[in-house]
Amino acid sequence: LAVVFLAFDVFFAIFCVALACMIGIALCCCLPCIIAILYAVAGQ
Repeated sequence: LAVVFLAFDVFFAIFCVALACMIGIALCCCLPCIIAILYAVAGQ
């Protein structure tokens, strides 16, 4: 039981790290687009 719990805990930790990386990459990719849209709206 302890081994299963440990494996689940490790899997959850890896999942959280991967999710954080994906969110970070998505923000880095989307942020310039969002800024460009804001500049376009403000420019009008």
